[in-house]
Amino acid sequence: MPQIAFSLWFGRLQAERWDKQIEGDARSGGKLDQLADDAMRDHRAGRTFRL
Repeated sequence: MPQIAFSLWFGRLQAERWDKQIEGDARSGGKLDQLADDAMRDHRAGRTFRL
């Protein structure tokens, strides 16, 4: 039972850290912006397909 409690706690901790990292990126000019721009450019150019 302690392992389950730890796993749940650790999962929440990791999710919170990830959220903060993404939020920080969005506020700082967006390190992911270029990837999103590239993906949208590829989509508009017809270089994507439905999964």
